[in-house]
Amino acid sequence: MIPLNKTNLGLIAASIWLCTFSSQFLAQETQSITLNRAALLNAYELISEGRVILDKKGAWQQDKPSAAQKNEFVRLRGFEEYGKWHLGIDGRHKLGSKAHYKFPFGDFKALHRCGLLAVKARAHRYGYADIEATADELLAELKLTRPGAEKRVDQSRQVVAVTAFEGNGDRDVHFAQPLAECRKVFAFESHLQQRIARIGVEARGNK
Repeated sequence: MIPLNKTNLGLIAASIWLCTFSSQFLAQETQSITLNRAALLNAYELISEGRVILDKKGAWQQDKPSAAQKNEFVRLRGFEEYGKWHLGIDGRHKLGSKAHYKFPFGDFKALHRCGLLAVKARAHRYGYADIEATADELLAELKLTRPGAEKRVDQSRQVVAVTAFEGNGDRDVHFAQPLAECRKVFAFESHLQQRIARIGVEARGNK
């Protein structure tokens, strides 16, 4: 049994304070990164347009944008557009900085399946339930929207790109009816709102 002298009491108090501080720090760390809804909308739009690279798990280390590519994109398009390629917003860093955005999922041209897998794994590891659920939902959307397009890449890392309008032929877009386009937009927005609501419910249920 440890004698309760002043030295040991001080050590015990320091240990309790350290444990409390660590718990609070981890809680703040988890709460500091929130779901970026603008990026979620962008991800759904990329999937609907077929701007998707169905690469294999583990390919993100090679496929993710380099620092030079990130800097060039920010220079040309700005931080608002840069943020749309990241599912997380880090409130610890100021708006208008690359550090403000976390959990990238694309290369500024297309959504990468391996990027979503990396987001899901990292979010699960660090306890970001809403971002993990979002990545999982987007992966499910890939299968739902493009059920015949998910092909395995071979060992030479052949990448399968899904085109937006497969089977559309040479139809002239000038004959598209405005009313039909409005209905498509409305249906997409309703679908997205339902997805976001379900993600929020699932994330709260996992806490």
